[in-house]
Amino acid sequence: MWRRGDSGYLLITFGDLSVFANGLNFYADTPADKLNLTVFAVMAKGPNWYPLASLAAAKAAVSSRLAQYEEIVINGSSMGGYGAIKHSKLFDATTILAYCPQSTLDPNECVGFSPGWQEYFKPESMIGMGVKQADISGQLYLFSDPRHALDQSHLGNVLAVCPDAQAIPVISGGHDIAPLLAGTDNFQALLDGCRRGNLQQIRETIRKARKDNFYRKRVLIADAIIRRPALMALVISNRTEDEHLTRILSDQLMKMIQAIAKAESWDALVALLQKFSTRLSLRQKLMIALTLSRYCQVGIRMTTNFDTTVCYDAVRDTALHSNFVRLEDEDFFPLNVEFKHGSVRLVLQSSSYVFYLASDSSGRLLAVQNEADFELVPRADGRYFLKNQGRYLSAQPDGKLCCDRSEANDWEAFSINLHIRPR
Repeated sequence: MWRRGDSGYLLITFGDLSVFANGLNFYADTPADKLNLTVFAVMAKGPNWYPLASLAAAKAAVSSRLAQYEEIVINGSSMGGYGAIKHSKLFDATTILAYCPQSTLDPNECVGFSPGWQEYFKPESMIGMGVKQADISGQLYLFSDPRHALDQSHLGNVLAVCPDAQAIPVISGGHDIAPLLAGTDNFQALLDGCRRGNLQQIRETIRKARKDNFYRKRVLIADAIIRRPALMALVISNRTEDEHLTRILSDQLMKMIQAIAKAESWDALVALLQKFSTRLSLRQKLMIALTLSRYCQVGIRMTTNFDTTVCYDAVRDTALHSNFVRLEDEDFFPLNVEFKHGSVRLVLQSSSYVFYLASDSSGRLLAVQNEADFELVPRADGRYFLKNQGRYLSAQPDGKLCCDRSEANDWEAFSINLHIRPR
């Protein structure tokens, strides 16, 4: 794709794996539009790591336009970073900005490490694909996280064939250097800094971009989860609402929970689950319960609108709801939740017997040995109504439970939570 602008130099961008050629979008299109840059955008049709034959054909198609520019800057990330370096000589580049690039996908060209992305490696066309000294033109700037082992291995390969390249550290950027440095102002500052060889400007731009950045936080939290999982859980549990934390934990929470359980830091685990209980889907809670079952006893319980737990008083033979203090001090037995095909069963289990909570015709709740199902009706706030024989289960302010309500409101709303106990 060709975008005509008034930049005075040509920017060539190579797309990464996040977006393939669609005739509309290209790598760094937003800042290019805002800055009105002249751009030749190279986009892959798939994870092909930009084979030379395709790039030679692309150059031939725009050769007359390329000839108009003495200064050509190339930019790309990951697969696009590889393309930017590998084909810089082909396009007579003057400057290259490569974010966490691969040096090759060929395992034979990697000493002491696996290149990664092997699901995309095609021996018939990619053997010997590694970056060579003869491939490189212009001043090369390599942006990578010193703590990202794989990217550092690829960086070493590139520096071995191009020792004059400038390695630019982006600490705690992980493999997300491009999104961490995103933004029109950052993009322009990095382009200008690299074009002019102004390392101070480059470093200052990175420093500002890293401050309070989501991607940096994600890397730091992922690292802390491995090193100090229990401490991280307590810190996060005591934090006020944080949009970044919510997003980060969507893909880190399971890893953190498993690490804390392995460390047997049960107080930290309880605090973490309580903090994020309302943000977890029912499926996520069940997957967490399955994971934790290897390390501790896990119960799936229901809590009411009054923040009490649904339980059973065996002495009085009645269902009720109570707080945790009374559950410990009195002989109240919490009811565990068992799932089956969109319905639930409320289970009371001893070492010898299993009872199920059931409703009689008057709405009274009793423990019976026959299986009894309640329809699970989701609410928009993440809680549920439980319905049996056309009537809703209800928690009364006096601690009683009944199943005789024809309409459902807050007293009929229940949360499904995990309860853990060390073995």
